[in-house]
Amino acid sequence: MIVYSYEKMSQSMYRYASPYLSGASVCEMMYVSDAYLFLRPDIHFNIGTPHSDMHECIDAAIRKVIELGYVDEKRIGYEGFSYGGHCGMYISTQDNRFAAIAAGAGVSNLVQGFNIDIVRDGSNEQDYYITSQGRLGTDPTSDTEMFISESAVFNAQNMNTPLLLFHGTADNVVQWEHSFGLYSILRYLKKPVVFLSYQGEGHGLRKKSNRLDIQIRLKEYFDHYLKGKEAGKWIIEELPYKPKEETKDKEKDKRTLPMWK
Repeated sequence: MIVYSYEKMSQSMYRYASPYLSGASVCEMMYVSDAYLFLRPDIHFNIGTPHSDMHECIDAAIRKVIELGYVDEKRIGYEGFSYGGHCGMYISTQDNRFAAIAAGAGVSNLVQGFNIDIVRDGSNEQDYYITSQGRLGTDPTSDTEMFISESAVFNAQNMNTPLLLFHGTADNVVQWEHSFGLYSILRYLKKPVVFLSYQGEGHGLRKKSNRLDIQIRLKEYFDHYLKGKEAGKWIIEELPYKPKEETKDKEKDKRTLPMWK
């Protein structure tokens, strides 16, 4: 079974999920056609605990499906993008029921997110986190413990669920550094993480080749961890971010972004 979450999803209960080559979310019909169940639970939020609330609601929905006898509880995966990506990152660092998690373009560090200028125009995200979708209700100086407890990066030492991160380097909604930062600390801690970085893509992949790539890789990832199929080499072996034959001098001449990006 694949679980997908965002906020409230029940308004789409009777809407047909058209097959679509998405650059953000798994294609429900592709999985349903391959003997997967697909669960999209509603999330009920409180102020100050958005990621914990998502985890609690998802866990309750999964328990009910298991109780009904529909699913093998050892073969459940999660996929989320953007706000759902925040959730996937966070849940991977908590006790959970998932055999594998995929999180796209999520926020891993709420302290960083609160103050960052994502569009380089001198603005910040403080109103988003206090009064809007962030649902935190305060700032990190007033309740530092809450910001830390709700951030995946500060709980990385607890992460043991295989995690697939994907993000576009030119995302001006959620900075690419949120995925890279979580990936870096998880690699440092020798945790089971894979990061797919898409050069020049924004918040959701636009190029058809990249949308096809992410859908193929998501399916291979979940098929491996949920169905026991052989892992693709990209899951278990390192891939270079840039072709190794390109020299550092040539790269320096071409770069308009920082070297690490």
